[in-house]
Amino acid sequence: MRYEMAIIIRGNSIVDISYSPKESADAAGAITVKYSFAKRFVSSVPGLRTFGARSFTSFPTSISPYVYRFMRASLFRDELKRLKTFEICFDRLAASGDVGDYLEFGVARGTSMISSHRYAKRHGLDKMRFFAFDSFAGLPSDEEQFTQGDMAYSQEEFSHFCKKAGVDLKRVTPVPGYFDTTLTNDMLKKLDIKPGRHLIHIDCDLYESTVVVLRFLEPILEEGSMIVFDDWHSFDYKEDPENWGEQRAFSEWPAHKKFEKLAEHPEWNCAFIKTST
Repeated sequence: MRYEMAIIIRGNSIVDISYSPKESADAAGAITVKYSFAKRFVSSVPGLRTFGARSFTSFPTSISPYVYRFMRASLFRDELKRLKTFEICFDRLAASGDVGDYLEFGVARGTSMISSHRYAKRHGLDKMRFFAFDSFAGLPSDEEQFTQGDMAYSQEEFSHFCKKAGVDLKRVTPVPGYFDTTLTNDMLKKLDIKPGRHLIHIDCDLYESTVVVLRFLEPILEEGSMIVFDDWHSFDYKEDPENWGEQRAFSEWPAHKKFEKLAEHPEWNCAFIKTST
């Protein structure tokens, strides 16, 4: 397989270097298996994922961001399927000229945070702040294929992984704790998150967690704000996927009528933009 390298330069500085497969986006989208072979193999062998992550973080920070991007574009291509939605959202946000913050709920090891940081850098969104909300102890409860404690990465693991992938940690604020205790109006004041045109990424898998997140967000989302639901299609195997997980939580949210669908990947995520107040 062949890869293309793209170098983005702003002024006299290299802003970003990325790798992508030679095939077209349509060809990549035609793949019917949701996860790459590498992802499935690593997940099936006990301890291999942890070993791989430790091997990656052993690279010096001078080269580790490029190692990360190449691995994501070659062996672990799962992220490419999801990133088109992020690309559309960041393009829309940057074009508006009125940029708020990036809030992510359920960050795990940090792959989505890493991608969002890169897109913000590409667009010159230097004032965008990044907030990482996570228990850093795994999922709080069971729901179908999701098990309590799944996706447990410590705050230290998250920060270290993001740093090795090229994220400026000075712009990232981790907010540890389960959502039902941390997502309050007092937390909004503490973090100085005010109403604005924000970009939200919800990756907390569970219905109950998503309900809490949406209630927390309601007072700060102005017209033009966008929400990306990462696990929108996690329950597509059900006869009624709209009654499960993030889809159910969004449909029951009173404010959902103020949003219109902006982008969707049929296997992964779905993005909405607020069109009225």
